[in-house]
Amino acid sequence: MQYYFTAKVVESHEEYLLLEVYDIGNSNLSDGDEIEVSTNVVAAKGCPNFSTGEFARVVMASNPDKNTHERLNALSIYKTEEK
Repeated sequence: MQYYFTAKVVESHEEYLLLEVYDIGNSNLSDGDEIEVSTNVVAAKGCPNFSTGEFARVVMASNPDKNTHERLNALSIYKTEEK
């Protein structure tokens, strides 16, 4: 099973994105959580470049633990519109 959430980009770095979750999707995260997600993704096209304020849909192979303080690894990260 794949897990996903949608978030606003707070900071964009070459190695990771700092995201604020606003749609938890089917993940264990909570709205408003700030998490780091690695930009080194499995998807063939890689991770698109993001700017602060843009929105991202993150797809993962495992469900992250609540209150995680570790950088998450994603299968893919897509640009999306604010809901």
